[in-house]
Amino acid sequence: MVSRRMASKFLGFDALKGMNEAISMVDDNYLDPKAISDEERSDMDLVLIRCYREKRCVNIKQYKKGKIILLSGLIEYIDMISHEVILSGKKRVPFESILSLETGADA
Repeated sequence: MVSRRMASKFLGFDALKGMNEAISMVDDNYLDPKAISDEERSDMDLVLIRCYREKRCVNIKQYKKGKIILLSGLIEYIDMISHEVILSGKKRVPFESILSLETGADA
């Protein structure tokens, strides 16, 4: 009987109420860019090329320094040597940092 009372003292408890929920919310904003499948990458390639050819605005979700950044603009150039997309305003976006692409409004 003594051992049962002793064991109950060491049962887990939520010392910081709501901490687990806060951590799970933060985890949604910090994603691993390597988790994107090859199929998703090829779909993004098609969107990228279509937006470039048709002079359409593109919305890019970029992973940079542990955060997700939303960018949008016209694609001025796709640099295959340095593996970057150059948006209007000379904003450079490395291919490996792109999490998702969507077409925007016409230019």
